[in-house]
Amino acid sequence: MSSNLGVHPDYRKLLANGVESLDNSVLEMLLHPAARPRDPRYNFGGPFIGNHRRMHDIPAGIPDEYRVSVLSRMPDPDGKVNRLNSFKESRHSEEVLFHIFYNICGESHQIVAATELFARGWRYLKPQMIWITRSQFAVTEQTQTQERAIYTYFDKQLWRKMSKEMIICYTDIDGRPTFPTGATEPVQGGLAAAHEKEKQREKEEHEERERKHELEKKLEAEMKLEMGKKLEIEKNVEMMLKRESERQGK
Repeated sequence: MSSNLGVHPDYRKLLANGVESLDNSVLEMLLHPAARPRDPRYNFGGPFIGNHRRMHDIPAGIPDEYRVSVLSRMPDPDGKVNRLNSFKESRHSEEVLFHIFYNICGESHQIVAATELFARGWRYLKPQMIWITRSQFAVTEQTQTQERAIYTYFDKQLWRKMSKEMIICYTDIDGRPTFPTGATEPVQGGLAAAHEKEKQREKEEHEERERKHELEKKLEAEMKLEMGKKLEIEKNVEMMLKRESERQGK
């Protein structure tokens, strides 16, 4: 057995248990976990915040060619100025909008994505922090304060759309997103176009409800007319049977 002379006293406990074949670097990691090499976790925001760090907060080396301020001063081979195209939220899929909403938090692009989702019929459920929309099935139960129906919702953990029956309180649904006072839009006309689209959608929904209401009134009137005719026929038949019975009794 090798001599323990010159070995740190803390290491001798391990050597006494038969771990003498390990060198000092391994023993250092065993006794002091902080000395273990590990990959940095840049997305961990720390113990005092409740969310992860945003993408642009993570330290990374960005080449100058990818910086917007540099691109605007660097013409391409054709002599045209390199500029990023305006963000057209209406052209992107809902998955892209969900990605922007959940990953670019606290910025104007998050409001633009939320506004576009709102315009497409999605509603943000505040307690669960999820986006929901009514599925093709009708509402099964409805009161002044809540409704029961089958909703399609976006699961941000599984990152896919799913459906289930839920009871939704109207007070839990967030309203149409708006920019804070003094904030500016990140894209020209993006929010205004979304608001205009939402107004058009609300107008079409109102007209559709009016058409359904008129159709229901018309059907109700026809049913009342048919019911009146049926009652009149039954009354005439009853009178005829009564007369026939009286004639036979004579």
